[in-house]
Amino acid sequence: ATLIATLIAILKRILYNKVNFIQFMFFQTDVILIFVVYDKICPAIRRLLMIKSDFHMHSNFSGDCKAALDHMVHGAVARGMDTICFTDHNDPSFPYPCEEEIGMFDLDTDRYMDCLLQTADLYKDKITIRRGVEIGIQTHIYKELNDYVQKYPFDFVIGSSHLCLRMDPYYPAFWEGRSLKDGLNVYFEDIRQNVHSYNNYDVYGHLDYIVRY
Repeated sequence: ATLIATLIAILKRILYNKVNFIQFMFFQTDVILIFVVYDKICPAIRRLLMIKSDFHMHSNFSGDCKAALDHMVHGAVARGMDTICFTDHNDPSFPYPCEEEIGMFDLDTDRYMDCLLQTADLYKDKITIRRGVEIGIQTHIYKELNDYVQKYPFDFVIGSSHLCLRMDPYYPAFWEGRSLKDGLNVYFEDIRQNVHSYNNYDVYGHLDYIVRY
């Protein structure tokens, strides 16, 4: 266990570029283990351990992101990624707290899908780009979500709970009259109901959404 921990520590130092050359000796009983890590193998280690794909990405098609598709793709290519999937938000029946925010989570899906298709073709020699979506699941819109997901050829669908009882835990109104424990219980009970009653998605997104607030 000590040896493994030590190796992990060394790899972390290498990956964070804190050293270029390490010579480490580990003694245990009569066995001497000598590890010599040269700078030339650091890139190979990085390639081995790096994330090669990301299937939860937003662009300025989502109201909570300002990054253009091209900007996101350039970043992924620069990091040596093989595949990315854009999953911009579509939250039907979202209770916007003010007039200025109305529609920020209503995805212009037709234009979004067309732009992704063009972007995927433009960068096809550098990276694979998939077309996905992140839908906001609520108990009263299951049929609407089903119809929406079936209408478009999504490669990947994230189902997420951004709302609970038609309220966003981000705002104080959700917590009024609720203790921390009560709020968490209500939120996760809502997710449990969604998981049992709705299944037209590939993965349930960030179950810890409420914990952020």
